[in-house]
Amino acid sequence: MEHRTASNMALGAFAASTAVVVGAFLPWQQVGFEGRGGQLGVGRVGGFDLGWDARVCVWLGVAGVVAGWMIAAGSWRSVAVAAKLVLLGSGLATLVTAWLYGEKLQSVVRPLGLSTRFDVGLVAIIAGAVGLILVGAFAPWRPVQRGV
Repeated sequence: MEHRTASNMALGAFAASTAVVVGAFLPWQQVGFEGRGGQLGVGRVGGFDLGWDARVCVWLGVAGVVAGWMIAAGSWRSVAVAAKLVLLGSGLATLVTAWLYGEKLQSVVRPLGLSTRFDVGLVAIIAGAVGLILVGAFAPWRPVQRGV
């Protein structure tokens, strides 16, 4: 039974990490340009146009995949605990990166009177980060017993 739980946690880590990595390549926010007659246009900001934000998310997603594999294949308690910590840490770091990006964009956009909305990339990154945190919280902390 524990082997099945570990495998499911590894699949959950892979799915959450995939959401983070895919979201890093998609637009993160929409910026609306408004005029007297209403909205004039929408610009999309995100992905690798941002520089380090997207790259950090890709590396945190890769760390989540490795940690998921460690949970499924781990045979020592220290490996299982390290995998849990990596999942929790990468999920929290991804959330902080997304929050910092949002704050940075708001500080630029607000004074100009522009409006912003989350786009699909940032939603995927946040969902993946929450998934990494949940998998890290519920992953087994004991090594998986094979053949039992």
